This record gives sequence, structure tokens and C-alpha cells, in this order.
Amino acid sequence: MTILPINHYETVCLLLLSLSPLFPSVCVASCLRLTSEFHTNVCLTSSLLKHMMGNKQFHPTSTYPTSPYTGETVTLTCSVNSESNWRYNWYKDGTYIPVTQSGRLSITENTLTISSVKVSDKGSYQCHGYQHDRPTSTSTSNQVTITVKGELDTLLSTLKLYPTSPYTGEKVTLTCSVNSESNWRYTWNKDGIYIPVTQSGRLSITENTLTISSVKVSDKGSYRCHGNLDDRPTSTSTSNQVTITVKGDSAHSYTEIISNLSIHWRESYSDLFSEL
Repeated sequence: MTILPINHYETVCLLLLSLSPLFPSVCVASCLRLTSEFHTNVCLTSSLLKHMMGNKQFHPTSTYPTSPYTGETVTLTCSVNSESNWRYNWYKDGTYIPVTQSGRLSITENTLTISSVKVSDKGSYQCHGYQHDRPTSTSTSNQVTITVKGELDTLLSTLKLYPTSPYTGEKVTLTCSVNSESNWRYTWNKDGIYIPVTQSGRLSITENTLTISSVKVSDKGSYRCHGNLDDRPTSTSTSNQVTITVKGDSAHSYTEIISNLSIHWRESYSDLFSEL
């Protein structure tokens, strides 16, 4: 049996540690510990080796956004709880990502950027750190999943109006919805002009609903909406157009109807007496 010099002990363990990501759940090596009385084979697991190296492990890998739409930019960030200068390898579904083979992929320090993400980019991503000047590396990071939702062009805003032909003084609600489960905020416009909701006490927005209380004739026109994600520059197409047609004062219209009926009755009554 060959006995390694005691000063080679750390070197052997460092070398074995560089291989430990390949065997995360098994005993990866036996290091010989030399004492004055006996030789002992010590089976070191990868966790013990990492402890000897200062417990260099990963902070959680983060992804932004986690559920992108095609065409958006996605960033994956990897870091080690150590101040050393680390370089990083990236894997998708367990396969090494050859970053240099795609212009859409780039690495800046500890960040992998996927520009103009595609449906084919969906999958599970991992990374691990290594140091180029010596055989030292970390274990593989936790796994994050990118789920690509679909084309931005397919995000449709749908606008509904109630009532469709209000009388002045009635309350009108316009509801905007997007064919997606994301948290959207909505922008409204009338006749192609943005509606500054905060400038009028009669207008209010609650989630995806624009409410016009006590509607006026001046509120008639064509309305549209579209959705925006406030945490990144993503928006939908403009919705369909709905038109508000304000009929007039409801009490005035009712009076005219009663008046017409009254006149018609009097004329009929006079004709009846003239015939007699």
C-alpha cells in the first residue's frame, strides 16, 4: 500500500472534491490519514469534503421572470457563499449549455441571460461554480424551471360594457380582461386619447373595471383598454372597441312618453264625442 506524504492530504481531497458533483450521494474517495501508530482509511462523503473546503455551497438560483412570454428576456443568477472568484457552468435538463453556440445566450459574471426567449427554452436549469486556476468546484445548484407561456401577440384584451346604452345619471361599468393568468394592470382610452382617471371624481378603477358614476352626455364615445405588467415592459394588444351612447335625461324621456300618450288619448276622446 502506498502511503502519501501528509502534505499531500489536502491536495488529494481537493481533487476529489472537484469530482464530487458527479457523485453527490455516494462516498467519493478514501483519504489516507497518517499517524505515528497506525494507518486508517477514512471514507469521506462529498458533504465532508465540502466542509473541509469551507462549506462552499450555492445560494438559491433565481430566475426572472419565472413564467416569461416568448420574446421577453430571462435572467438566471447563480452565486456561491464564498468571496472567491468563481466561474459558472449552466445546464438545461441535465445537459451542458454551450453558451457560445447561440447569440441569444450570454454570460456576464454569475448571470445567464436568454434574450428573446422561445418556447423551446422552457425546461429545468441548474448551474455549478468552478475555479479555473485550481481543481475546485461546487455541487450542482438547485433546479429552477422556466415555463414559457406563449406569444405576446396572442395576449388579447377584451372589453365589455354595461349598460350598453345608458341614460344620463346612470352608472356605467367597462370591464377589461386578458386571456392570461398573470397580474395585469389596465390602461384606458376614449376616442384614442388616454383617460386620466385621477383627474375626475366620477371615474374610478378597481382591478380590471373602469366605472363611470353618473354618466353624462359628454361621456359618449369609443372606449378601449390594454393590459400592462407593472414589473416588466410587457403589454397586450389594444382591446376591441365599445361605444357608449348616452340617450339623454331619463326623467325627461319618461315625461315625453307620458305626454304623447296623453295627447293621443285626448284626440281619440274628442273624436268619439264628435261622432255622437
